[in-house]
Amino acid sequence: MISFFTFTFLKLCFKCLLDFWCNQNSLQFIQKNILSCCVLFSLKQSNQTTAYPSVYSSWLTNLYYFSVFLASLSSNIVKKKKKRAPSVLLVFLLEGAEMVRGKTQMRRIENAASRQVTFFKRRNGLLKKAFELSVLCDAEVALIIFSPRGKLYEFASSSMQETIERYMRHTKDNRTTPTEQNMQHLRTESANMVKKIELLQVSRRKLLGECLGSCTVEELQQIQQQLERSVSRVRARKTQVFKEQIEQLKEKVSLEAEQSQ
Repeated sequence: MISFFTFTFLKLCFKCLLDFWCNQNSLQFIQKNILSCCVLFSLKQSNQTTAYPSVYSSWLTNLYYFSVFLASLSSNIVKKKKKRAPSVLLVFLLEGAEMVRGKTQMRRIENAASRQVTFFKRRNGLLKKAFELSVLCDAEVALIIFSPRGKLYEFASSSMQETIERYMRHTKDNRTTPTEQNMQHLRTESANMVKKIELLQVSRRKLLGECLGSCTVEELQQIQQQLERSVSRVRARKTQVFKEQIEQLKEKVSLEAEQSQ
């Protein structure tokens, strides 16, 4: 299919150029070829272009630009014969072939040969970009590629082994799962609670008059003040309870007196 389109395209180009150069029925022939090119370009929408989409897209787009160029050329052909038209047309077609490219779809290439060619092209481009990044930005770059057939391609700005070891150390330091983080938090909280319990137990024993041999005068003074405050609170609570009991007894006596009457 590619050879058919290539042959047809070149045939139309050179026949039109020859006819234009000889100035024989130029206008009529160009108009016919414009129609032929438009018909060929309409094949772009058919399913026959699925095998090599980028190749067909490039050639068919060239046919389209060629037809547009012929249309503009046909309007000026009667006015003046330009001997440099063939070179202009060839330059135009060559530039169109370089500038117009089909859009590559981001999916797996089914054709094995096309896939292999694309791999080698993209691989070389990727290796070049990695080299440029390491040189321009003074970055440490390591690139590892395995082809579909399992062949290894690599690039390292310094040492591949040292870069991999550095990467492993970095990932090991930052490789903490949520479960590990929760466990570490629980361990820290547990250690803090144990320390608080030990301090409370020591304080309780001191308030009970135990383990006072190692206490200084200031610590003993603080313990005495705490005990006095505790005794004061106990006495206040005791007085309040007595008052509540007296009030309850008064209410009980008044109820019994009312019932006896």
